[in-house]
Amino acid sequence: MSGYLELAGMYTPGKLGIINVNGLEVVPGIEINSKWEQRELHILGYFVDPLSSGFSQLLSGLRDSRLQRVHAMVGKLASLGMPLEISRVLELSQGDSIGRPHIAEVMVEKGYVSSIKEAFSLYLGMGKPAYVDRRHLTPAQSIAAIRAAGGIAVWAHPGVTGADWLLNELIESGLQGIEVYHPEHDDEEQQKYLDMARENSLAVTGGSDFHSITSSEGATIGDFGITYENFEIMKRLAAAQ
Repeated sequence: MSGYLELAGMYTPGKLGIINVNGLEVVPGIEINSKWEQRELHILGYFVDPLSSGFSQLLSGLRDSRLQRVHAMVGKLASLGMPLEISRVLELSQGDSIGRPHIAEVMVEKGYVSSIKEAFSLYLGMGKPAYVDRRHLTPAQSIAAIRAAGGIAVWAHPGVTGADWLLNELIESGLQGIEVYHPEHDDEEQQKYLDMARENSLAVTGGSDFHSITSSEGATIGDFGITYENFEIMKRLAAAQ
């Protein structure tokens, strides 16, 4: 279970953070948005120790910057004649890492746009009238932070990033795995990233990228995953940290 700037899942000290729920092994995870030049690149962290004070402080700072960004974007929308109640945006985030999708949901509720996709394409996307940039870590910083907290670092949905040439640089920074199985990867891309992982001795991971029941992003929980053999490889990597 991975969340944006939020450690998802429960934690059991001394057992790689794994907790057994009716025979299901639940692993705490996180997804960190990084930036390389003008590309957004996401790094997943599995088995990260949430008791790591340095990591907790880092996440707290990143979450604060996201909240400041939301306030700035709501202000821009107001200047464009589309006022929103920040309290409603916060309510929709339900304690999760707040961001543009929550603003978009309120815009739909208000009737300013017909869909979340339209909100992004007209107002909230990069370069659009209400867009505000936010603080990003570099991929190398994200990888280093995850590994320093005892986790393994994985490149999330590389097919979405469209920057395969970065792989060697990421490996040099300490990358340990590639998310091969993802809703945005077709069969050809899955095979390509599976080959890349094997050629570079990287762990193979997968996930649904499920966001929420109200979001159209990702797939249904459980639709994408990996074999238990691949999961055992991830556990061995984490144990060797």
